Amino acid sequence: MTGFWLTVFLLILYLFHNVEKFYKVPWLKIELFYCSLWASLYLIAACLAATFGIEAFSAAAFFGFCAMLMYCVEGFFKFKALRNGEPAQHPRPTITPPENTIPNTPPPPYK
Repeated sequence: MTGFWLTVFLLILYLFHNVEKFYKVPWLKIELFYCSLWASLYLIAACLAATFGIEAFSAAAFFGFCAMLMYCVEGFFKFKALRNGEPAQHPRPTITPPENTIPNTPPPPYK
């Protein structure tokens, strides 16, 4: 359950743009370590579950390997972002109002 709650916590930080506010914290390094740790733990758990011959443990091993694969992919993306020097979360784009395309000409005089 720890992996679930930490993932939910990080999701909330990203959804409410708190990562942008704490830009001095090395978020990508923390998340890279987090993804690597949980991928390793899922690998160990899935290998242990696969050693039993029971169908439920085989299903648990399959989904453990799937979760491990997802954490590995996420860790790879974090590694690429860290290597490229990208920020953890890009700042929100500002919306500029469209410029008025109608020229400001005075109305024609009345006759």
